[in-house]
Amino acid sequence: MNALIRKEIRLVFPAWLTALLLAIVPVWIAWPIGQMYFVRGPGVLVYAPFGIGVLLLGLASFGQELSSGTFSILLAQPISRRRLWMIKTTILAVALFSVFVALCVSNSIRAAHIIEILKTTSWQHALSEIRTKELILKDIAELHHAVIHDSLIIGGMSAFAAFAGGLWTNLLFRNTSAAFWFTLLIPLGLGLLAEKLFGSIAGVSDAGLIVLLGIYSIAGFLWARKYFLRVQDTQWTGGMISFSTRSGSEKIADKDTDSRGRKPFRALLWKEFQFQQVNLLIAGLLLVSHLIVIIVRRVSADYFLAHYSAAMIWESWPILWLAMPLLIGGAAIAEERKLGTLESFLCLPVARRR
Repeated sequence: MNALIRKEIRLVFPAWLTALLLAIVPVWIAWPIGQMYFVRGPGVLVYAPFGIGVLLLGLASFGQELSSGTFSILLAQPISRRRLWMIKTTILAVALFSVFVALCVSNSIRAAHIIEILKTTSWQHALSEIRTKELILKDIAELHHAVIHDSLIIGGMSAFAAFAGGLWTNLLFRNTSAAFWFTLLIPLGLGLLAEKLFGSIAGVSDAGLIVLLGIYSIAGFLWARKYFLRVQDTQWTGGMISFSTRSGSEKIADKDTDSRGRKPFRALLWKEFQFQQVNLLIAGLLLVSHLIVIIVRRVSADYFLAHYSAAMIWESWPILWLAMPLLIGGAAIAEERKLGTLESFLCLPVARRR
C-alpha cells in the first residue's frame, strides 16, 4: 500500500472509530425510551450523536493536518495537487460511507427487534391502554419502513454535508473551532429553511431538504477542490480579532500596585484567554441563538406539533452546548502545537501544576 494512503488512513482512523461507535451504539441504548415511544422512530437521541460523529470525521482529513502543523509539508510534497486531493477525498468518502451503512444496518436490526417485541401479547396488552389495537398494528407495519426512510434521508444528507463542509471550512478558515461550527450550523439552518418552506406540502419536505443540502454540498466540494489546487501556505492576513487590552494608565497602575510575583501568573492567564477567544465568541453567539430558539418554540408550539422533523431539529439545539467542552479543552493544547509554542511553554520557569 502506498505510504501516502497509509498516512491518510492513520489520520482519519480515530475519528472514523468514534463516528462508527456513535452510529451503532445510541440506537441500542436510547431507543426505545418506555412504552409510549416504542412505535416511533429513533429520534434525536440517535441521529444527533451520528451527526456529531460524521462531523468530526469530515473535519479530520484537513483538520488533523492543520492542528499537527503538517499542512505546509503536505503542500510541499513532490506530488500533484490533484493526486493529493483524490487520495484524501476518496479515503474520507469511503470512511463516511461505511459509517452511514453502519447506521442504516444498526437501525434496521433494532427496528426488527422492536417489531418482534411489539408482536407479543404482553406488549400489545400494555399498549392497548393508550392506543387501539388497530392503530398499534398499523404502527408496527409502518415502523420498519419509517426507520429505513429516516436513516437514508437524515443519515445520508448528514454524511454528505459533513463531507463537503469539513473540506471547505478547514481550507478557508485554517481553524478547527471555526470549521466545526460552520460545518455544523449551516446544514442545520438549511434543514430548518427546507422544513419552513416545504413542510406544509405533503411529500415535498424531504425533497426540499435533499435539494438544498445537495446544492450546498456539491458547491462546497467543488469550491474546496478548486481552492486546494491553488492554495498557498499563507494564513488569513485581514487582521486579528482579539479582546480589547487595558489602557496605558491601567498598566502603569499595575506596576505600582501589583507585586512582582503576580505578573507571570496574570500573563499566563491572559494568554490562555486569548487562545480561547474564538470559542468564547462562538459561545456568546450560541447563547443568543439558544434564546431565540426558546422564544420560537414558545410562539410556534402548534406548528412543531404538526411537523415532527422540524421539532426534532429545534429541540436538539441544546445538544450543541455539549461540543463546547470538547473544543475548549482541545484548544488549550492544540493552539500551542499549531503556533509552535508548546516546547517553549514547557520550558517556562513556572511549576507544571501552576
